[in-house]
Amino acid sequence: MQFKEEWRAFLSNIKSIKENRRITNFPYAFAIINIHIIYTWTMLILLASVLGGRVTMTVDKGITMSATSPFLISGPTFFWCAAILVFITNLLVAVLIKRRYNDVNRTWAPALGTFAFIVVMITNLVLCITFLKPILIGAHLSLDDTFMFMFRGSAIMHLVCLVSCFLRKNKARNTYGLPDGGQVIGNYELSYETIIPIAKEGESWTDSLGIGKGLESYKYMFFDGVIDYKSRTKRYEIFWGNFLFWLIYIIVAVILQKVLPFAVSSYFVNEFMNNFYGGLMGVWWLAANIAACYRRLHDAGRSAFWILGFLIPFVNVYSYYLVNWKPSLKTVNPVSHEE
Repeated sequence: MQFKEEWRAFLSNIKSIKENRRITNFPYAFAIINIHIIYTWTMLILLASVLGGRVTMTVDKGITMSATSPFLISGPTFFWCAAILVFITNLLVAVLIKRRYNDVNRTWAPALGTFAFIVVMITNLVLCITFLKPILIGAHLSLDDTFMFMFRGSAIMHLVCLVSCFLRKNKARNTYGLPDGGQVIGNYELSYETIIPIAKEGESWTDSLGIGKGLESYKYMFFDGVIDYKSRTKRYEIFWGNFLFWLIYIIVAVILQKVLPFAVSSYFVNEFMNNFYGGLMGVWWLAANIAACYRRLHDAGRSAFWILGFLIPFVNVYSYYLVNWKPSLKTVNPVSHEE
C-alpha cells in the first residue's frame, strides 16, 4: 500500500516537471555544472571501455583526466553510445536554458530563450553527426580526436550556457510559473523557503541554520525516525544528524583501537571492529539515511523521487539536489487563475 501511494506521487511529480516552465539561478547553475561533470565522466568511461579498460587523457597543460572501466566495447558501439549521450545531455541543457530565460522579467526574454534552445539543439545535432561520421560515411576519426572534440566543444557550450545563471531572477508570477522555484502540481501552487534560510521574527540566525538542534536532529534521525517514511525532514536535520553520527563513530573507533587493546586482547578488538562495529554502524547509517531521504523529498514537494534516485544511474543527481539543496515547502494553495 505504501509503495502504491509513493508510485502515484512519483507519476504526479514526473508530470509536473513539464508544467514547471521556469528555473531560478541556483538550481540552473547546479544543474549545468553537474550535467557537464557527469557527461565528461561518462564519456571517459566509454573511452576506457573501448581502449582496454583504462584511459588517461591530457586535455590541456596541467589538466589530466583518467578513468577505468570493467566493460569492453567495440569502436562502433562507442560512437553510438557517445552520440546518444551527447544528444540526451545537450537536450537537457537546451531545456534548462529556455526555462532560465522564461524566469527573466523582460518581454524579450522568452523569445531569446527559444532562440538559445534552437542554437543548442543545432549544436547538439552537429556533435551527434560528428560522432556518427565514422559509421555513416566511413570517415576516419580517431578515438582521441573524438574525445577532445567532445570535451572542448561541450565545455565551451556548457560554459556559455552557464553565464545565464547571472541573469536577475523574477520575483513575481508570470505566465511561465511561480517565483523562487514555486511550482504548480495538479490544482495546487507550491511555494518554497529561500535557498539560504533566513531567521524568522524572534528566531536567531543560528536557529535558522539548525545550530543548537544537532542533538535533537541526531536523536530523531538515528533513533526515533529510522523507520519513519511519512513525515518531513529539513535540510539542516540531515546535515547535523550525519555530522554527529560520524563524529561519534570516529570517537568510539579511536577508543576501541587505541584504548581497549591495553586492557583486552588486540585480536578481539580487531575482530570486533572488522566484523561487528563497522558493519553495524554502516547498516544503521544506511537505513537512517534512506528514511531521511524519503522525508526530505516529502518536505521538498517531490515525494517518491527516491525511485528516480535509487533506480536510474546518473539521473539521480537530480534526486541528490532535491534531498540536499531544495528548500522546504512554505505554502500549498489552490491554483489562482488571476494573472
